[in-house]
Amino acid sequence: MDWIGLGIRGRPGLTLTVGVSLIHDRFADFPNAIIDTQIPTGGVDITTGSARGNRLPLTPSGTLKIAADYRHAFAGGEAGVNVTYGHTSGYFFQPDNLLEQPAFNLVNAMVSWATPGERLKFTLWGKNLTNEVVANAELPSATGSLAAYRPPRTFGVLVGTKF
Repeated sequence: MDWIGLGIRGRPGLTLTVGVSLIHDRFADFPNAIIDTQIPTGGVDITTGSARGNRLPLTPSGTLKIAADYRHAFAGGEAGVNVTYGHTSGYFFQPDNLLEQPAFNLVNAMVSWATPGERLKFTLWGKNLTNEVVANAELPSATGSLAAYRPPRTFGVLVGTKF
């Protein structure tokens, strides 16, 4: 596994962060893996077999994250903006490499304003702004494949205080 991270501070209040992860993952030997074979009429036939050379479950071969964070102080407090972009290459859910989550991109953002000392802070946030469909889990079954998904585009408001 290789991991590269870089943080850059340019203009006052601006921070840029970049992170990259590269993984070469393969089973060297897995002779009794559960192997699911799709049946043309629906469902799967479950057997055991070798997963040698297949990719490891839930292991993307590469990820990229880029974030920009900007803070600016005013007489009445501090304003902030944060935008984060993430790319994840596709990955498989089981050793047989039958069910796959294709590559996806996620964009999250937030805007905040706080009084001096953060006595009061307001934050407007959004996650998965491009409304990507991303599976958290996929499982084969006798009647077809089942999937559970991550949340779609979501928004929210936070109001906080320090005392």
